[in-house]
Amino acid sequence: MLRAAVNNDVEIVRNAHTCLVFTDPLPPQGLTWRQMIVWWTKNHENGADEKTAASGLYRRLYRSLDSVPVHRIVALTGDRQRRSDGQVPAHEPYDG
Repeated sequence: MLRAAVNNDVEIVRNAHTCLVFTDPLPPQGLTWRQMIVWWTKNHENGADEKTAASGLYRRLYRSLDSVPVHRIVALTGDRQRRSDGQVPAHEPYDG
């Protein structure tokens, strides 16, 4: 659960163990899926190869979804991620 975010400062007040918070500075051009994989590897799967880390991040994000239609949309965007070599916006998960 989040309390009101002011000035982009987010305070997680409950269930912090279920939250995924990107802690690196955001690049001016926006965050790519590949940059998200690098962050995930560094913070959650240290030493994993890129494909393994991408798959782990995708599974983590996919588990957070709670509706069948959204699951289907996310699965369809995975193909675009594979073809893009990770250079598309991070908000479209990759299915490794």
